[in-house]
Amino acid sequence: MFFCGGSIDKTETSTCMTLQHNKPTVPSLDAMHPLSPSLACGEHQSAWFVLSNNLAPLEASLVLQACAELAVLNNQNDFTIPSSELKRWRSTWSRHADESKSPTYQAAKVAISLVADLMNQGWLIRCEEETIYLCQPRASQSREEEQERIRRALAVARDEQLESQAVREFLADMEKPRPRGQCTKAHSIFSLMRDGEELALSLKNAAHSDDEKRGEDVVRRCIKPYLQFVKAKECCPHTGLKLTDIWRYFRYTWLTPSRSTPGRSMMILVRDAAAPNHAVIGIAALSSSIVQQGERDSWIGWERASLLKQLCKSPQLKDAFWLLQSLEEAICDIFWDDFKSEGVLSPEEREEPNEVVVKRLKELSIKERQLHQQRALTTQYRPQQGKEDWETLVGSPLYRSKRADALGKLLHIRAVFNRVGFTNEGLETGGTEVFINALDSGAFREVVGRLVRHVKSRRVGINMMDISVAGAIAPYNALLGGKMVSMLLTSPEVQKAYYERYHEASSVIASAMKGQPVTREPHLVLLCTTGLFSHGSSQYNRIKIRVADVAEAAPDDRETYGYHQLQHSTTYGTFHFSDATLQEMQIYLEQHFEGSEVHGIFGEGVNPKMRKIREALDLLGFPDDQLLQSGSPRSLYVVPLARNFRRILLGQESRPDYFFPHEANEPVSKATQHLVELWRTRWLFKRAKLSEVQKDVERHSLKYPASHGATVKRAPLTEGQDVLLALVTQAVLPLFDIHDGTPCEEESYDYPLVDVDAAAING
Repeated sequence: MFFCGGSIDKTETSTCMTLQHNKPTVPSLDAMHPLSPSLACGEHQSAWFVLSNNLAPLEASLVLQACAELAVLNNQNDFTIPSSELKRWRSTWSRHADESKSPTYQAAKVAISLVADLMNQGWLIRCEEETIYLCQPRASQSREEEQERIRRALAVARDEQLESQAVREFLADMEKPRPRGQCTKAHSIFSLMRDGEELALSLKNAAHSDDEKRGEDVVRRCIKPYLQFVKAKECCPHTGLKLTDIWRYFRYTWLTPSRSTPGRSMMILVRDAAAPNHAVIGIAALSSSIVQQGERDSWIGWERASLLKQLCKSPQLKDAFWLLQSLEEAICDIFWDDFKSEGVLSPEEREEPNEVVVKRLKELSIKERQLHQQRALTTQYRPQQGKEDWETLVGSPLYRSKRADALGKLLHIRAVFNRVGFTNEGLETGGTEVFINALDSGAFREVVGRLVRHVKSRRVGINMMDISVAGAIAPYNALLGGKMVSMLLTSPEVQKAYYERYHEASSVIASAMKGQPVTREPHLVLLCTTGLFSHGSSQYNRIKIRVADVAEAAPDDRETYGYHQLQHSTTYGTFHFSDATLQEMQIYLEQHFEGSEVHGIFGEGVNPKMRKIREALDLLGFPDDQLLQSGSPRSLYVVPLARNFRRILLGQESRPDYFFPHEANEPVSKATQHLVELWRTRWLFKRAKLSEVQKDVERHSLKYPASHGATVKRAPLTEGQDVLLALVTQAVLPLFDIHDGTPCEEESYDYPLVDVDAAAING
């Protein structure tokens, strides 16, 4: 075992340090340098923590020796170990763990792979005697240096993804010109890239025009953006390429790896009608919102303290009846016939609950959850969810556990409400005085906070979405195309497309809890997103839109909306755990448990990936809170789309008061073009005149040998990868204009944002 402090049993330590003879020789731990003064004192000392675990002696010895070698590499390379060295180290010590033939060797493999991930992300490692110390990357005093550190760390997982054979085959196919779909002419992804030389020439002509208005008209004609919503199996009418493949290709140019997220999603392309084949300007995606996000929830009013402050400040009968109605709706949304037939819950107990029945439901929930952990297989649930087999799902151990747990909590709230006289009858006779007296009760205030969490669960996946991807590709990024993409996400065209896609869709979890289809009006009233850096995102900053500039019948000429930055928060995330480590953790959990709490089944709970990592770390004895922190706070942005968005999200109103109603007679695309014109006026016309911007645009050429920044940068092939794939790729690339290996340099003023998983705040 590793020690967190106190005295050390030298006898046990010597046993732990006994290695098999075939293990490589590394410097003894006594020869390791102690922590340097700068790292061992003051504020830096508190940043170091001990990596302790519950490994058996042989595995503990193996990991300790591996980390000792890694610490030497860390010192020799000035705390920046080359990726090739880390790969060699991970492979070597993972092989030694396999060769150890220990019953618990998998635990050592998890630990070794985890430490390699952390070193890839710039973490520091030190070994002193029998103890391993780790330290998160510390923020640099320089804003530029800190940005570069974060970019390098994020790029590690992206490069790992680009190394996979499946991705390489996909990229090679997309870059090979051939007839596709209904198009007889040969096309590739390069057919959808705008030639920078041609665009730069148009910008120069506009800049040299003697008439400023005429020059703006030239710029207006050379870039004509519009939205295209990606649907499965649909193809581009100009090239025959599948829209999903087009979006996927350009997503690989982002700094972070492309990962699917559970729940609802909508992919968007921004096309240019002025370019050949309607070249792609940028991409965007909306995904189901992160369930837990402290700063956002407090700002909305979903956090207990903020809601109670508002209720106590101005107690009104309509809010009192809203609480009772919310509770009744939540209880009615839970199927309970089986509980009634089994004698777990009677109709009288449902109306007048007590702590006995609440305890009974809790015990049933625990029993069913244990049964689920022992028997659950993902394949048992996905077909039923896909076929909307709610009657079967509602009786499964997973949903019986969820129903018993939720119903027990809701009936506890009803019991407290009844006890303080907070009922429909009480309010009708006693009025506001009953509400005021109830708010004086600590128990009542406590359960109101719990009730609001249920209200939140009904709205968070329906009426709000996260911007998981948003940005422009070259050469449009040099023209602040990312700001235009961000502005277009607020268009009523997006709201209408989201409504049309999901207005008949059943909510999976709600339907499985009720045993019948549950559909909720998908009025999109709020967008949220996160930036890469704590100081904010230049892509979202200063985006304020005057409603009168877009809506012709605006009620107030001074009314504005836009991206609002909330306070920073400490970030918890999983992007710094590689797929290799996650696979090792999965094997470890399967070997150790008869049943796991996490099976990756939609409905088990929020963020299954993070919960699975926590489960493995806890079992190993590793400090999960420190290891799950990505090391840097991030900026958080919210974008209200309706004036009454808070009341919609709290369930107090059902019809949104949109800034730009998409029910209007005029086409929603008209508002999109108004937003495009705002972008042109505020940013494009000014940048188009700058010679340095014109040069930046011009360098993205499609002429042979091509050097275009919208091409996916290849990760170098590693030993053991498919040689045939490499030969095919090398044979295909010269056939068409393609990137010559020059790295794609993202502009700091228009940097694409990361996806939900990489930017997740508070899990």
